[in-house]
Amino acid sequence: MTSTRSPATRRAPSPGSRGDAARLEVAAATFAAVLLYQENLWQLTGHQIDPDAVAELIAHSLV
Repeated sequence: MTSTRSPATRRAPSPGSRGDAARLEVAAATFAAVLLYQENLWQLTGHQIDPDAVAELIAHSLV
């Protein structure tokens, strides 16, 4: 059975949901980058960044 809806009447994701998804993707990528940086920093200097603090900063920046 084929759809009777034309392409013009199909529902597209709302602009807000696409924006929210993009923001979450950027937040996840940022968090991953910070964790990689932290790993390299720890190997070079022995200093560590608190991943919970980083996650909290990123979460607050999304609000």
